[in-house]
Amino acid sequence: MGAHPARVGRARAEYFRHRARAGHAPPHPATQTRQAASGAIISTHSSKQTKEIIMLTTGRAPFFQSLLVVLLLLGSSTLWAVDTDGDGVADTPMPSQLSVGGIHACVLDDNGVHCWGYNNAGQTSVPVLANPTAVSAGDSHTCALDDAGVHCWGSNSSGQTTVPALSNPTAVSAGGTHTCAIDDSGLQCWGNNSNGQTTVPPLVHPTQVSTGMFSTCALDDNGVQCWGNNFQSQTVPSLTNPVAVSMGGYHACALDDTGVHCWGAGTTNTGSGVEYGQSMVPALSHPIAVSAGFEHTCAVDDNGVHCWGNNDGGQTTVPVLMNPVAVSTSGQNSPANNATCARDDMGVHCWGGVDKINSDIPSSLAFTRQADNCPHTANPDQADGDGDHLGNACDPLPADGENLNIFNGNTKTDKTGASVVFAGDFNGDGFGDYVVGMPGYDVPPSPPIKAIKNAGKVEIISGNDGSPLYSQDGITVNGALGSAVAGNADINKDGLADVVVGAPLGDAQDGRKAIGVVYIIYGKASGTPLVDSLNNDIFAAKAMFGASLALGDVDNDGQADVVVGAPYATNTQVAKPLKQAGCVAVYSGAALHSMPIMGDCGKVAKAHAGAAVAAGNFDNLPGAEVVVGAPNDRDESGKNTGSTVIYGFGQPFSLSTQYGNFAKDGFGSALAVGTHYADNVVLIGAPGADNNKVKDAGAIYRLSSSDQLSLMRIGSEAGAKLGSAVALTDVNGDGTTDFIIGAPKGDSPTIPKITKDTGSVLVLNGINGSTLSTQYGTAKGDAFGTSISAGDINADGKADILIGIPGKDVTVTIDGKAKVQKNEGGVTVLNATEL
Repeated sequence: MGAHPARVGRARAEYFRHRARAGHAPPHPATQTRQAASGAIISTHSSKQTKEIIMLTTGRAPFFQSLLVVLLLLGSSTLWAVDTDGDGVADTPMPSQLSVGGIHACVLDDNGVHCWGYNNAGQTSVPVLANPTAVSAGDSHTCALDDAGVHCWGSNSSGQTTVPALSNPTAVSAGGTHTCAIDDSGLQCWGNNSNGQTTVPPLVHPTQVSTGMFSTCALDDNGVQCWGNNFQSQTVPSLTNPVAVSMGGYHACALDDTGVHCWGAGTTNTGSGVEYGQSMVPALSHPIAVSAGFEHTCAVDDNGVHCWGNNDGGQTTVPVLMNPVAVSTSGQNSPANNATCARDDMGVHCWGGVDKINSDIPSSLAFTRQADNCPHTANPDQADGDGDHLGNACDPLPADGENLNIFNGNTKTDKTGASVVFAGDFNGDGFGDYVVGMPGYDVPPSPPIKAIKNAGKVEIISGNDGSPLYSQDGITVNGALGSAVAGNADINKDGLADVVVGAPLGDAQDGRKAIGVVYIIYGKASGTPLVDSLNNDIFAAKAMFGASLALGDVDNDGQADVVVGAPYATNTQVAKPLKQAGCVAVYSGAALHSMPIMGDCGKVAKAHAGAAVAAGNFDNLPGAEVVVGAPNDRDESGKNTGSTVIYGFGQPFSLSTQYGNFAKDGFGSALAVGTHYADNVVLIGAPGADNNKVKDAGAIYRLSSSDQLSLMRIGSEAGAKLGSAVALTDVNGDGTTDFIIGAPKGDSPTIPKITKDTGSVLVLNGINGSTLSTQYGTAKGDAFGTSISAGDINADGKADILIGIPGKDVTVTIDGKAKVQKNEGGVTVLNATEL
């Protein structure tokens, strides 16, 4: 794919839901008291309300009202998170603190403070600290906050490491050659005062401080105040409820209700002297952190890390990051004044600046991103008996675990989970059931009949107890029954959900080889269900009839119709047949043995139209529309970008035709239709999309009923193939449809070393596109997320998520010996409310 932004970030949905409700920052506290703890609680009181601020490592800065707030100081940037129930544990995972100094950098992880880079003044020689909660790197010195107070080390050329007496300090910031800290008495600064940077003006209950090279800024009840060097007019502009401030070299930045604002040097972009546009803030989407450097600035927003200003050392060229949670820049006039570091799911990354900062990052960093497992019920002990990340205090099923069910295959190479779908209530017991495809299953021999290799198999699983309701084996060698499945619709109008399954290389009953077969399994309360098959007379061998399936009432007669993709079919409707153009046929639920009621084929050879199909209402008229993906189709310029086409029953022309952006995007490889807000939408996967130089990262698009196509997310990991599977449902119960996306080649960010090709599933918030959850496979080659579906399995009124894992290896015991069965595969059913 082409030049998409190479920065993908995560902003947890809880932040923005609270932000939307609140609309402004919390009032600043009137008094402060500190309790000695590694995550020290500061009770803050005002005439209007009572709050608590938890001084921890790092966080983000949405704006909250009548909520507890977690405040975290990140070198020159400040971030926030929420603690709704006041139990001392933030609602959302807490990233760790990161700070870049003159020629060194520091981070706070699970094990304490670590510093690296140059150590000419001892600035990276960390002393013994007791439960440190903050670290700040200055030009050639470093300071930290722990249970005993403030400690500083490194250069003391101006007295910057000679810490005065402090009473219960709660914040510290190391500048060029001066240092400041907040304690019970307010703000105290010491060290070099050549520009008045340590002469603190009157402040009313200061809560944040940020030191630059020759200047200092603080946030108090009255807003932001700055003092010291004013060479570039660092006078504070008008701000609306500021919640964070960051002092750089000759400019400063703040975050308020309206976003990021910067002032001082860099208000023009001349590239001369200190004018590099570092104060010219670009468009940002819900910014939540800002860090002002010497001649550049960085911020974190919905889409990740963005940097601007001087790029002479590559400091604003942000590398690919996986869900970044913190960023820090150097505000010092030093060799590292173009240094930037960020923390993401993979660890710490540094770029620009000094080589030793970039290359000497400790390899043993460990980060535990704990979040409150009951954010609305106080439970400081975080007890979680079933390990499902939902605490006992609020878990309605404290012994059920996160997984509602884990379903494994039968034998090796079954590839169980290559397809999975929510079936609806197949047997009428009030629970949602589901269908699992096993296209690699070998039917065992039954003498004199030999084993049928790769015949495939499907099982319909009870949502009530996880037991099989019905199982069907394939009957053809290499028939691959279970390659595609569809459900959650009533074909015969008996009130029970029916299921369709495909064997795209199955033999027809009349002896035609590899023609492809589609079976209908009718729902039944008990006993053996009725099984039927579709008329496939119009297709030739190896058309892959049944490689994709969907159900929907296309002709609006009250019965679900069957949509079948045959992506390798030849288009014979033109003068010169187009091989592997692919075709789609729709069969009436009222006449399944008749010819299709509608259909079409790809318009170029090897387009593979029908590789994916979906059915649902798109144009707000009666009847479902049919969506067809052709992932190798060619656009008007001849590039094989892939395409999607939407058809309506009885319509002479397609309702919409969309193409991918670049060659080999695979646009249309996965499809889902649903309602998002009041709009009917199609979710489209493009797993071959490149993110600049990141190949096959994958992408997801949203097509609205007004025919507007928008990019929802571009992957950030090479080869992950984000968008190989998609689904739509309300995951978090906020009344808005969310987006579920599979990346079966994604890597799991295990620490200290990632696990390759486990696969992953990403859940995006339908309100703002931020990441609600990312689930990973557990072992290399799992292909977790190859297939996904959603529906209410356990009858709790909320959607659950089904995830196929066809590459999963399963260990079984045979004759008392453990044996690993490769690619047996499996399906996991996740309680979406516990993600």
